[in-house]
Amino acid sequence: YVFDLDGVIINSEPIHYHCYKKAFEKCIDYKLEWNEYCQIHHSIDTTFGLKFPLDHEAIYSMKNKLYKDEIINITLIEGFQDLFNLLIKNGKRICIVTDATYETFNIISEKYRFLKKSNIIITRDNTQKRKPDSECYLNLLSKLPSDIENNDVIVFEDSYKGWTAASRVIYNCILVNNKE
Repeated sequence: YVFDLDGVIINSEPIHYHCYKKAFEKCIDYKLEWNEYCQIHHSIDTTFGLKFPLDHEAIYSMKNKLYKDEIINITLIEGFQDLFNLLIKNGKRICIVTDATYETFNIISEKYRFLKKSNIIITRDNTQKRKPDSECYLNLLSKLPSDIENNDVIVFEDSYKGWTAASRVIYNCILVNNKE
């Protein structure tokens, strides 16, 4: 069982948006709306860096600073810890594949220590390319024991960008999302 971190395990999307919104306001006096944030941040075709090339470095730096201040307020997706514990109880392998840095994952796993029971953790620090590139999932497949077949793996992603990265190399991918 493979889980993305943001939006699948933790309810961080509203905090990411809030931090981006504040960074845009501070850096370039721009009002970033929720739908625009989702269209850019979860797109397979564009990024904030492509949409705002001249200001991206300052915006991203400010966003990360704000996010580090807010990370302590992140909550789990309701029911995830119960599912995780049930999978562990039944001897299932659990993997996390995230675009978050290892530093961010460590902060979150200090708050939610059960995440440290994951068998394999792939962070942004383990790859050269970010989702929607499939490098992170190829990296995961190379670390799985040889007796695990691709069709035995199931991935849970919350964004189209993440689902695209996973579904290019893994057969069973579930998009976990809602209208918000």
